Amino acid sequence: MKATFEVIRLQAEGDDAPCGMFQYTMAAYDNAQTTIFEEKEAAEDQFDAIALASLETILCDSFIPETDAVAHDYFASLGVKW
Repeated sequence: MKATFEVIRLQAEGDDAPCGMFQYTMAAYDNAQTTIFEEKEAAEDQFDAIALASLETILCDSFIPETDAVAHDYFASLGVKW
């Protein structure tokens, strides 16, 4: 079963996560917030899907060069696919 964005976010922002992983989940969270509440492009019940898709998109490109390799391994270990 695929983990929800909220589960992934809590893990990435926890003390056991590699340094900087919260920056990836915060960017995905912010994008979902903007898409739903500012741009009104989706319903609120789509938050998890949008945030997870945003995280997957962030992982496709270089986001933070110093931590991208660690982020790829870390989020893959949490079941995120991109």
